[in-house]
Amino acid sequence: MLEASFKYHTACRHTHPAADALLKGVEERGLTADDIAGVRARAAALDVLGSVSDPRTIHRSKFSMGFVLALIGDTDVRRRAVHLSRRGA
Repeated sequence: MLEASFKYHTACRHTHPAADALLKGVEERGLTADDIAGVRARAAALDVLGSVSDPRTIHRSKFSMGFVLALIGDTDVRRRAVHLSRRGA
């Protein structure tokens, strides 16, 4: 194996730059979902499954930029993820 990468988010790799940028902004400013009116993100390569504007399965949701970014804005989801990572779950 000549190359390997580590995925920090359980989503399509093409969502990671936008997810990282939003997460940084949310954490630095202490924002909650109620503080965020909207997010605009662009990703040229995010067409793995075609348009995923209304994901109906867990599999399709990880390819939906809107779904991935919405979860980052949800502080309860972030808090639970931190709790599980500290437990080793």
